[in-house]
Amino acid sequence: VQPVTASECLDNYDYLFGIYSNEYIFKDYLKITAYFNLNEEDIASFKQEIPVFVRKFGAFFYVNKIKNYMSGKTTQVELIRL
Repeated sequence: VQPVTASECLDNYDYLFGIYSNEYIFKDYLKITAYFNLNEEDIASFKQEIPVFVRKFGAFFYVNKIKNYMSGKTTQVELIRL
């Protein structure tokens, strides 16, 4: 059995969130869009399969999308609470 990363799981988004199934992996999930001051090192060292803790929300999140990163500007990030 091969391990599956979170990003590979999200290729099966419909299954994970129960769109076509009565069984859910994520039964109750919260999707949040937030803005972060990311730098080049944050982007270069980012590993999507590793959840991040966001102190403001007091919870761990899966980073679903990082939208239009531009150095020196806030970046929109879509998070799913775990």
